[in-house]
Amino acid sequence: QHDQLRSANEDLLARVETLQNNAKLLEAQILEMQRAKAKADKELEAEKLLKEQKTKVEHSGVLREMEELQVQLQKEKKHLQKTMQELELARKDAQKSTLMDMEIADYERLVKELNQKITDKDSRIEDLEQETGIQKQKQENLQEQIKTLQSAMQQDEERNAKIKQLLVKTKKELADSKQAENDHLMLQTSLKGELEASQQQVEAYKV
Repeated sequence: QHDQLRSANEDLLARVETLQNNAKLLEAQILEMQRAKAKADKELEAEKLLKEQKTKVEHSGVLREMEELQVQLQKEKKHLQKTMQELELARKDAQKSTLMDMEIADYERLVKELNQKITDKDSRIEDLEQETGIQKQKQENLQEQIKTLQSAMQQDEERNAKIKQLLVKTKKELADSKQAENDHLMLQTSLKGELEASQQQVEAYKV
C-alpha cells in the first residue's frame, strides 16, 4: 500500500505540474489576445473615423457643386425663356424692318448658345449624380467593413471567454489535484505510522 500510494502521489505531482503549465500558457494566451484586441480596437476606430471624414468631405463637395449647378441651370432656363419670348416678339415684327432680321439672327444665336449651356449643365448634373451614387456605395461598403470587423472582434471576445472558462476549469482541477495530493500524503503518513507500529510489534514478538 505504501508503494502504491507513493506511485499515485508521483502521478498526482506530475498531473499538478502539467495543470500548472497549462494554466500559465492559458494566462499568457489571454494576455496576448487582450493586447491584440486592444490594438485592433484602436486601429479600427482610427480607420473608421478617417474613412468617415474622407467620405463626408467628398460627398458634401459633390452635393455643393451639384446644388450650385442646379441654381445656375435655373437661371439659364429663366434667361432662355425670356430670350425666347423676346424672339417670338421679334419674329412678329420681322417684316417691318431688315434690322429686325439681324436682331432675330442674334437672338437665335443666343438661344442656341443658351441651349448648349443648358445641355452642358444637364450633363454635368448627371455626372455629379453618378458620382453621388458612387460615394453612397463607398459609404455602404465602409459600413459593411465596419460590421465585418465588429463581428471578428465579437468572435475574438467569445474565444477569449472560452479560454477564460478553460483557465478557471484548469485552476479548479489544479486545486482538486492538490487536495487529492494532501489526502494521499495524510493517508501515506497514517499507513507509514501503522507500518512502523506493526514492525515494532513484530520485533517485540521476536524478542
